[in-house]
Amino acid sequence: MNVVRILDDGGDGASFLETDGQVLPNGDINAFHNLASVNVRSDDIIVSAYPKAGSHWVTEIIHFLLAGSVDVDDFQKMVTMIDSSPETAYRDLPSPRILNTHLRLEQLPADVLKKKNPVREAVKLRDFLGVARSDEFVRQVCEHCHFDSMQKRKATTEMGKYAFRKGKVGDWKNWFTVAQKEWFDQLYKEKMADIPIKFRYTLDD
Repeated sequence: MNVVRILDDGGDGASFLETDGQVLPNGDINAFHNLASVNVRSDDIIVSAYPKAGSHWVTEIIHFLLAGSVDVDDFQKMVTMIDSSPETAYRDLPSPRILNTHLRLEQLPADVLKKKNPVREAVKLRDFLGVARSDEFVRQVCEHCHFDSMQKRKATTEMGKYAFRKGKVGDWKNWFTVAQKEWFDQLYKEKMADIPIKFRYTLDD
């Protein structure tokens, strides 16, 4: 296991763990190796996404919807990052637990693949969670989880400043050169040729 630092063309970078040919978030490597034995409950809520894909935001919305109030303590997301936190950190949390990960599906505990989602076609997160919350409360949660509000509450730590940076769609334009964009577009076209999902990288798409 090695700690590797991956740099972009501008010289900025981040540290990751490299083990068995895989690059992982920089955390407790033992947490990753012990994932196979993690006990997954039938009512666990698992937020799985790439880094910087909005998992902090989605986790906050789930937290308040489950609580039925926005006047509760902020959710400590890093405690329940199953790929970098030991199971002892979240094992005894009350159900339903909100677990987080940046790992691929096949890297998660085997029990995750066995879980069935009875509301796969649900289009509203409130209905997906099976909680009875009024439309007015959902509106209140949305306001409380507006990026400006979350940034004010959360960006008081180094992790918070990193996670809640701008909240703007299309900021990649300020960082990618034309050549980098062309390289990415070509790579994306090759790698995602068989994937019928269209991702939006600007609000105009």
